[in-house]
Amino acid sequence: MKTASAAKMAAQFNDYLDASREQPVLITRNGKPVAVLLAVQDKAEAERLVEGRPRTLRSVFEEAHEQIEKGGGIPHVQFWREVERSRADKSQGINNRSPFSQQDYDQLLDAQNARARALTQGECERILMDAGATYEQAKNGDFVYLHHGDTVSGVRTGSKEEYERLLNEFGALSKTPKACINYLESLGFGYRQAQTAVHKYRQRHDLIGK
Repeated sequence: MKTASAAKMAAQFNDYLDASREQPVLITRNGKPVAVLLAVQDKAEAERLVEGRPRTLRSVFEEAHEQIEKGGGIPHVQFWREVERSRADKSQGINNRSPFSQQDYDQLLDAQNARARALTQGECERILMDAGATYEQAKNGDFVYLHHGDTVSGVRTGSKEEYERLLNEFGALSKTPKACINYLESLGFGYRQAQTAVHKYRQRHDLIGK
């Protein structure tokens, strides 16, 4: 497996893109692996690789990094043998894990302060997959968490006066809408509640478009 720093990859991307047709290219940043450039034949193959990514392909990449640090590397044939083994394991039941409930997803993500930290959907997916959810389960669970949090029991509700007070205390007149939404979410309000409250606040203060 070839290796290249992120900076070198950016400077010679076309060269490494051609090289990936022969063998995977491990991309590093500060000496640590962050991504792998793989050649694929079509979209279907790319989707199969992505679906098999959590835990399975990651272990192959970690093994490759360990061997590289020891001065070796993972042979091209061995790499693809491990990928095929990952696919076979998945087809034999990895996708048959018992589904999590939305409450489970919410608790896992709340434990990581996902809303307060404004984590992206991809970051939330990784948290759920690391906890044992499949890619599809994680994708659906974090979408509901991020975009429909106000429909889940236990989410705080507020009045127009409370939103006005909280946003004034936060200094919302000089803050971006996203920052204001994140602030309200950190106080326990659902995403859509916070989004609506901030929009109405900005309307009242003639901030729309500014």
